[in-house]
Amino acid sequence: MASHDPGAFVWKEEHPDLVPAERLTAELGCPPWLAALLVRRGLTSPDAAHQWMNPKLRNLGDPWLLPDAERAAARILQAIDAGERITVFGDYDVDGLTSTALLHDLLTRAGAQVATFLPLRMEEGYGLSAEALLRCLEETSPRLIITVDCGTTAVASVATAQSAGIDVIITDHHETGTATAPAYALVNPRLSTDPSLHVLAGVGVAFKLAHAVLKLARQRGLTDAWVKTDPRSFLDLVALGTVADLVPLTHENRILVHHGLQHLTATSRVGLRALIDVARIMKDIDTYEVGFLLGPRLNASGRLGNARMSLQLLMTDDPDEARQLATALDAANRERQQVEKAIVEELKVRVSARDLVGLHAIVEAEADWHPGVVGIVASRLVQQFYRPSIVIGMDDQGRAKGSCRSITGLNITETLAACREHLVKFGGHAMAAGLEIEWERLPAFRVAFEQQCRERLAGVTLQPGLAIDGWVNLDALDEKAIRWLDGMRPFGMGNPEPVWAAGGLRASGEPREVGTGHLKLVLADKAGAERSAIGFGMYHRPVPRVLDGAFHVRVDTFRGRREIVLHLKDFRDSRSSG
Repeated sequence: MASHDPGAFVWKEEHPDLVPAERLTAELGCPPWLAALLVRRGLTSPDAAHQWMNPKLRNLGDPWLLPDAERAAARILQAIDAGERITVFGDYDVDGLTSTALLHDLLTRAGAQVATFLPLRMEEGYGLSAEALLRCLEETSPRLIITVDCGTTAVASVATAQSAGIDVIITDHHETGTATAPAYALVNPRLSTDPSLHVLAGVGVAFKLAHAVLKLARQRGLTDAWVKTDPRSFLDLVALGTVADLVPLTHENRILVHHGLQHLTATSRVGLRALIDVARIMKDIDTYEVGFLLGPRLNASGRLGNARMSLQLLMTDDPDEARQLATALDAANRERQQVEKAIVEELKVRVSARDLVGLHAIVEAEADWHPGVVGIVASRLVQQFYRPSIVIGMDDQGRAKGSCRSITGLNITETLAACREHLVKFGGHAMAAGLEIEWERLPAFRVAFEQQCRERLAGVTLQPGLAIDGWVNLDALDEKAIRWLDGMRPFGMGNPEPVWAAGGLRASGEPREVGTGHLKLVLADKAGAERSAIGFGMYHRPVPRVLDGAFHVRVDTFRGRREIVLHLKDFRDSRSSG
């Protein structure tokens, strides 16, 4: 097959222990299908399930439990009191931008002399590089640097700053590696023995540092107005950065995002209000709006050039400037989409021409592809062809830089390590990584990577899996069920939106096309219960006479009319499923 058909999912079911599920049903009064879902998510006791369904800010941990947080807070208060110049050294993605804006907000309220700095993606690379540090020192002349979302392994750069008499506080959430930077304070949850803190995004760490500063200021009896700052005022930024960074929405992240989305919907930040307006969001903001409407617009400037515009949008108090910046970011996002679409369409044709039966990996490179968009292109290739995919472009310095995306069953970073002889450098996680390579090494690397993937994926069916959370009857999907499902929000990494299945369904009336290629129909089960359904991009698929459907359960509102609709993920002939 040239690419995986939406109907080629392998449906996978996990059957939970019925005993704790029955106990949850009895004690929480929830439907059995929801109790089974809670058990599958590891919530087997009524107390744990109740806390999950009712996330409270009071259940956040003491910020001083974060490694070096109290020491960092004391140094920041010292700098504020002494009038030292402080630079918040950020990153160009949404997590880094929101972290930078958050600490800038706090320090500005405190009357500090504060500057912000962002590295240039193309010229200086990621994080606290030697080139970025040099420019930072020249432009901002700090006595204290606070990094956000980066810096843990920047050993040489931190040593350079410290030797110049500049203290460095690092706030970060990335893996620590074998050597950590000799910073004045290293605030990284990965250094904590509490694994529940490891899920924090960079902006979550920045939030807890801000909380630590406010706590210490109050304990010291400081009476300045800023000391009365409510940490909840930063939660809109925390939700935005946490969701956009695709960290698990579990433990403290669940609490922060649950409340942060409410603050984001009602935010008073003029930049965010302008961004919400250009994104045409007319409803309460959920993880979808962050991940697909707000996040990409904030990321657009950093992907195609300088992220300064996005940071200024988050920090501005001027409504006119906010509207101009939001409009410019909207245009940059459209440009980014066009660039990505052109590359994706080219690669779909290129890869489809091959024999995919014997292909276990995709490695593509062109000098005119922008390194800022290759990650999204690689993700699109995985969705289309379900193969580990690497897409490589060239930066302004002539360096070949690529993004890698994997599939279930293949640790991409370990696979790259087995090919390290061909690479300048690489790093990342099991499902996503980045690399730099010399152009002349590309042919040899492509062969080596394909061979490694062939060996590591031996016996693996190269079809995407679809995890089914449970089978339900259509008449059970009512407004009460929606209220229970809403208690499971926010959905995202670590807490995916449940996929339900129903069997023995028939189309009531004729399926029709809506929009461009979308399938709209009414499904009825054997008991006569009916629900509207929509399958995006599925109109080309023949609808079986009797089918099993897999779907998300959502409420759609159109012209004031509220309706429960099944958003199809897949469907299949009931007879073929047995």
